[in-house]
Order: sequence, then C-alpha cells, then structure tokens
Amino acid sequence: MAHESRPRTRGFRKKEKTRRELIAAGLRVLAEKGQGMTVSDVVAQAGVSNGTFYNYFVDRDELIE
Repeated sequence: MAHESRPRTRGFRKKEKTRRELIAAGLRVLAEKGQGMTVSDVVAQAGVSNGTFYNYFVDRDELIE
C-alpha cells in the first residue's frame, strides 16, 4: 500500500515560514555587520522576539551554520 503524505497543518507552515524569515534576516544582518551580528540584530530585522529565535536556534552560530 502506498504511503499517503498528510497535508501540512497551518501551524507547521507557520513554523516553516518563521524559520525561513529568521534565516533571511540573519543573512541580511550578516552581510551588513559581519561576524559582529547579534541575536538582537537578527530578531529586530525579522520582527520577532528573542524567545522566538531560541525556539529555532541554539545561538547565532547555529543560525550562521
């Protein structure tokens, strides 16, 4: 029997979107400030809270990776 993929929930799509936004913001800040970027810079650029950042990444180095 073929495996049917389940439709992604709204919450799952929102989490994917937030992660993509954090990565995009991180790339913009990294291009602007280089290695001197901070988590605060990234969350300000993404328009999210520090707590939201840490839901997705352990620290800024993980984001850079």
